[in-house]
Amino acid sequence: MFNSALLSDPSDGTSKRFSVPIVQELASQNLRNLPQRYIRSEKERPNAFPLHHLDIPIIHMDMFWGDSDLCRQKELEKLGMACQEWGFFQAANHGIPVSLTERMKGIVREFIQLPLEERLKYEKQEREGYGQSFVASDDQILDWADTIYLATLPPEKRKMSFWPTQPADF
Repeated sequence: MFNSALLSDPSDGTSKRFSVPIVQELASQNLRNLPQRYIRSEKERPNAFPLHHLDIPIIHMDMFWGDSDLCRQKELEKLGMACQEWGFFQAANHGIPVSLTERMKGIVREFIQLPLEERLKYEKQEREGYGQSFVASDDQILDWADTIYLATLPPEKRKMSFWPTQPADF
């Protein structure tokens, strides 16, 4: 089963549709070998090394809305370093209750368990929706993942046609 992604080419304003396999469907087939489209060359593969000695940057979000300009500046510098040197960071003290994040994960899990036909109602277009992310050509190596991406902020950027109606509390 395939999903299609409609992407715009910013250089000329045209759109192109790419068909890509749905990973969840491939995984359910008990394949003996990974499809060639998902196999990266040796040089593109990450090196396997222990990560226990690495200290992933932790950004304390509460420092940005605190009273201390010095603390805010130090955390901002840490954020800049994390983005430049690591490309990612862990956000801490962000004020989002664990119960809310757990509820969100549960709802997404319910969505992923819906029948394929229901999920395909929200297939990716212009980077939003359900399916493969970062598809740019018919012959690129794909990530072994299906995603659902939805713009949330600012509210006027939300495209509600991509927001699933099932599960009901999505």
